[in-house]
Amino acid sequence: MALREQYEEHSERDFLPTPLATYHFETVVVPLHWHREVEWMYTQKAGLIEIEGQNYQYEPGDVVCVNRELLHRTTQENPVLLADLLVLDLNILVSPLLGQERGLFLNRLNEGSLLFPLRLGKEASGHSETVRAFEKCVALIRAKEPGWEFSLERELLTMLEAYWQNGHLLETKTFPSNAQTQAVKESIAFMRRSLGQDLTLRQLADQAALSPSHYIRVFRRYTGQTPFAFLNDLRIEEAARCLRQAMTVSETAQRVGVPNLSYFIRLFREKYGKTPKQYQLEQTGERDRDI
Repeated sequence: MALREQYEEHSERDFLPTPLATYHFETVVVPLHWHREVEWMYTQKAGLIEIEGQNYQYEPGDVVCVNRELLHRTTQENPVLLADLLVLDLNILVSPLLGQERGLFLNRLNEGSLLFPLRLGKEASGHSETVRAFEKCVALIRAKEPGWEFSLERELLTMLEAYWQNGHLLETKTFPSNAQTQAVKESIAFMRRSLGQDLTLRQLADQAALSPSHYIRVFRRYTGQTPFAFLNDLRIEEAARCLRQAMTVSETAQRVGVPNLSYFIRLFREKYGKTPKQYQLEQTGERDRDI
């Protein structure tokens, strides 16, 4: 199988000056994805998150953590109702002078021999310190006032220390990921990079190093969808982004690999309940451009 680095997911975070980001979610469906950063979510309402095919319940006030390289999502039936997210590449906290000391706390977190717990509830020791540091991190990233980087590093370390001092970090051994999970991750990243191409089942299966029939079974087991249903969802999500940037409907359809305009409009309406042009007018107020 090709090197994982060729299929790593990229996002808007790649254009930030530091490899971290924060988001505020209100009734948001998070599509199936994975990334190399750790993701924390401070929840204001109860919900459900799927990680590596398993559903996990969380409660208001929980700090939910998705460790590096895990497939995760929420669904239409269980969106994120109200939460703040913090996404962090742990590498920014590892000093090059200490990087060779593999037993050190930060390096163990970065290499995966220590993991964060999925859920830190309000009843857990250190919860209030963790939440306080989390909220300060979010505020600092959003404001970006002069010197924010120094305060941010302090608060990030305070948050990690709260996990450590209260015994919440999980000891593990670093084994390669399950081969089937790995194949699905790489297939999803390959789809994201190839939205404009006319992909075939054989291409997708070959990229995952599986037979077509086995590939379909494995992909459906981990995502709940066939490969092409999932690919179409990715294409329409990218199409919505293009439309918000005032690209024409026909240009968007070509860009996301659905050149048949009637079929593109039907797919878009199935996902968003409106035509691409209606969606664009609602999002941008643009009324002049033809499709």
